[in-house]
Amino acid sequence: MTKKKIILCVTIIALSILGIFAFKSFQKYQKQYTGKQWYERQSDYINDLSVYAGEMDDIFSLYIAESISEDDFLNHVSLLQNQLSVIQVSYQQEKENHPVRTGSYTYNQKYACEGVEETLTHLQEILDMARENSGDVTTLAYKYLALHQNIIDSMSKYTAAQTAIAAGNP
Repeated sequence: MTKKKIILCVTIIALSILGIFAFKSFQKYQKQYTGKQWYERQSDYINDLSVYAGEMDDIFSLYIAESISEDDFLNHVSLLQNQLSVIQVSYQQEKENHPVRTGSYTYNQKYACEGVEETLTHLQEILDMARENSGDVTTLAYKYLALHQNIIDSMSKYTAAQTAIAAGNP
């Protein structure tokens, strides 16, 4: 082979490899959400979490009022854990499959998204606490009230950011 043919083959191979890398990078970029898109997706999660928190309130209220037994309460907590796990897995999968482009958030969009993540964390904390303190209803009631305030605060972050965005302050 002549020198020109060798250089041509090496150039073609290098350009092919470079083209493959460029295509893969483009595909990865296309899967990413902008901050606005990710913020818009949060409404589905916050709606699910609002319904979930209401169900949790009902179960805790029944147990604290001694309308259900400890075994029934723990069974309901187990069901709540299963529901929360489904929401958490869905949230994490979407977050991994569609990472948010760096620098594409506005302050309020990021604040709202943080509110959703914090709500997921606080709900898990309540379920963990419920399993640990199910034998002592008084302790459970006080700890639930304290932790429930965290849920209210984190959901309020989302609501406050949503209100600011709707008012034209992204």
